[in-house]
Amino acid sequence: MGYIQSILISSLLCLLACSRGAVASQSPTSSNPPVIGILSQEYSVSSKIRFHFSGHKSYISASYVKAVEASGAMVVPILIGQSEDYYEDIMGRINGLVIPGGAALFNNTDGYKDAGKVLFHIAEKINLKGDHFPILGVCLGFELLLHVANNEQEVRTKCNCFNQGLSLKFMKNGSKTGIFKRFPKKNLKALAKESFTYNYHIWCISKSTMEKTKLVDSWTILSQSQSADKNKFVSAVQSKQFPFVGTQFHPEKHAFEWNTKGHFNHSRIAIETSRLFYDWLVDEAKKNKHCYPSQADLYKDVIYNTAPVMTYPYNDETSFEQLYFFD
Repeated sequence: MGYIQSILISSLLCLLACSRGAVASQSPTSSNPPVIGILSQEYSVSSKIRFHFSGHKSYISASYVKAVEASGAMVVPILIGQSEDYYEDIMGRINGLVIPGGAALFNNTDGYKDAGKVLFHIAEKINLKGDHFPILGVCLGFELLLHVANNEQEVRTKCNCFNQGLSLKFMKNGSKTGIFKRFPKKNLKALAKESFTYNYHIWCISKSTMEKTKLVDSWTILSQSQSADKNKFVSAVQSKQFPFVGTQFHPEKHAFEWNTKGHFNHSRIAIETSRLFYDWLVDEAKKNKHCYPSQADLYKDVIYNTAPVMTYPYNDETSFEQLYFFD
């Protein structure tokens, strides 16, 4: 089944569901919450956790789920290694997408990168047809957005930015553009003055690389950050054409990760400010009327079908407190 047929069928089912009082009887802007998909990824977290919880194909960190739910949406996991029909169908049912951070390799086949690429292009098609479908890419997800946008040509360079809380240096008008224009002044000031955006990455994307590859023609650089070793890198971007936002840092960790080896700032201003990124995603997701044909169909897919697993005492090599595993 092709993209257009899939969306048409999904829309028809939603209309039928509305007439029957099912889950789609109200738009996501009312008491019926939007549904956000979170992409899973192949098992590439720390060796101790990988050994102890072996036998699973993919995982999602629970902090992403909690962050989305805290902003008022339900969560559906999106599995890797599936058919294009699977991704087209689920994108016609969910209202927005998180492409999370992690350690998946872009040269792996049939995994996170391949699934993310398919989802990215489906989201492009949805938006080009006049629908409104947002994506939030975090850390590796931020890198994947720009990787796919650059026709899968490498845009990253090696860097050392582990466990670092950093401030944002907004580009000219960056704090008044895109996602940031909705942030209260006190939160923008905190992002610029306080070093609390949590960075945990070995790859960076520079402003010069985005200029050289012409990515700046289609993406607005909102901010840069500077690591402890004085390496400047792009820390937030937004598509000029689509409701796609990428952050190299992790907004979800401040409120939901507690590992003492992670330099997570748990101050009220850090938690409140970080929540705004997921608030943006959920509010943007309310602008489309994608839906599941019935409540029963929705509850077959929601994250509640899988129980999160505590990683302690094997989490000394990772910042994840809880993980969802998928076979």
